[in-house]
Amino acid sequence: MKAFEEKILSTVQRHGMLNLGEKVLVAVSGGVDSLTLLSVLRRLPLDLDLFVFHLNHGLRPESKAEAQLVAERCQKWSIPYRIIEINVKETKGADSVQVAARNERYRLLEETGREKGVSKIALGHHADDQVETMIMRFLTGAGPQGMAGIPPVRDKYIRPLFEVTREEIKTYAEEEGLIWAEDASNLKTNYFRNKIRLCLIPFLLEEFQPQLTERLMEAASIFQEWEALLLQQVKEVLDQWGVSKRPTEVVTPASAWTNLPKALERAVFREVMFRMRPGMRLEFKHSQIFRDLVEGENGRRISLPEALEALKEKDQIMIRAAGTEESIHGFYLALNIPGCTQLPSSQGQIEVIKGGRELLPSNWQKISKQESFFDWDQLAFPLGIRSRKRGDRLYPLGLNGSKKLKELFSDFKVGKQERERTPLLVDAEDEVLWVVGMRSGMKGRITEQTENVLYFKHLP
Repeated sequence: MKAFEEKILSTVQRHGMLNLGEKVLVAVSGGVDSLTLLSVLRRLPLDLDLFVFHLNHGLRPESKAEAQLVAERCQKWSIPYRIIEINVKETKGADSVQVAARNERYRLLEETGREKGVSKIALGHHADDQVETMIMRFLTGAGPQGMAGIPPVRDKYIRPLFEVTREEIKTYAEEEGLIWAEDASNLKTNYFRNKIRLCLIPFLLEEFQPQLTERLMEAASIFQEWEALLLQQVKEVLDQWGVSKRPTEVVTPASAWTNLPKALERAVFREVMFRMRPGMRLEFKHSQIFRDLVEGENGRRISLPEALEALKEKDQIMIRAAGTEESIHGFYLALNIPGCTQLPSSQGQIEVIKGGRELLPSNWQKISKQESFFDWDQLAFPLGIRSRKRGDRLYPLGLNGSKKLKELFSDFKVGKQERERTPLLVDAEDEVLWVVGMRSGMKGRITEQTENVLYFKHLP
């Protein structure tokens, strides 16, 4: 193997990008970066099963020639390929041409990857792309997450050229006799990234830091490490709150936000927004006005990007689609297990104790409706306490089948306002396990095989 190929293999192994015999979709534009990527991947001692994807956006006259170049190279190397042609200008909608082209490229990559059953999608980003991205984001006011730059691995996307420069790539391509297409638009300084590449970076290299690439790559690694740590904490918070990966609305007590460290509060807000509107653009001002809302008086409402809004009522924070008319009576609380969880609106608290079968009562007839017992090993965590939702059902103990909560409330003669306040114990799948003060459900019920017990009690 050549030194350049060994360097790529080292990157692949260090970041755990590829396994032996893995099926990989390679995005090849026809430029020197992606053709070099394809050349190296076919030579790595990993026996990879490669498939090439090329997208002709229909934006430049030379696009067809680039597609032909990719086809000929794949045929020469006996690599199967797919070339897709689209007209971005006709389908871009309200997006800019650049944004629409990027979104369509990733959509079609995902679609092709699923169809071909690949486990990885390889992209041709390299160290210089990372430097340009970091400078762009710094100049536009990015925080730590933005300054982490382009990750070497994200989900199924991998970037094997991540630690080599554009100059190293071209040197290798010339040695290998590769023929590639040059995109003339890369030389136009009316594009922000191009201006950074062609004007600012050469100036910084010459006048300030000749090792600019190395220093910024090191900084990106540090930011990525901190970002990974922060995102893990964010995930733990949102799991405790019971926020799904694609929520339509998020309702929490205001105290849930104010109890977070400031850095974590801002990161949680960003993740909630990205889950509700994937790919949206957020600025510092958005997290700042949200923080002001959380810490301010009840009755306030703010507008957020992508037709979202946040409001505060009765010390509850709701993030939802703008224009929703229903009032904010809903709540969700992550349970402290073991421990006590305070309910909103002076409804008392829920105490949870974990133990063995010694927690079970000797006489089941004597337990109150304010108590409930579950088999720990049969539950889907995390557990939470929330208010009712339209369509909620319970599979009551002792009954065959389910029952609408509306009917259960009628049986217990619970008024409309009290129904909105009644706490419900729910699992990670949002299934109702216990209507506090009324009935427990079948899921997670105690059996003779139960070893680990969760005991719940509603305290005034």
